[in-house]
Amino acid sequence: MYVWGGSWNEEDTAAGIEACTIGVSPRWAEFAAMQSAHYNYRYTRYQIHDGLDCSGYVGWAVYNTFESENGREGYVVKSTNMAKNFADRGWGELYCFHCVYRFSRW
Repeated sequence: MYVWGGSWNEEDTAAGIEACTIGVSPRWAEFAAMQSAHYNYRYTRYQIHDGLDCSGYVGWAVYNTFESENGREGYVVKSTNMAKNFADRGWGELYCFHCVYRFSRW
């Protein structure tokens, strides 16, 4: 379930506990079960343990792909830094916007 700020640590600097856990957090499931069709993420901002935001979801998914135990260093980073962070880890290459734009017009 989308929660603004979800899966970040309390300092808002890195992955929180749930983002460094294998599988779905039971707390996420409990929180989602309590919601209705009228759920509005604007009312749950920074309830960091209750769900995931966009970059939190990507970080959690990467963690669950590469890690096999809970509590290791996480992969949640600000969305504006995510591509560079992943490229720096050797998971592909980062191209500037202008390079991609020129390439797409080939």
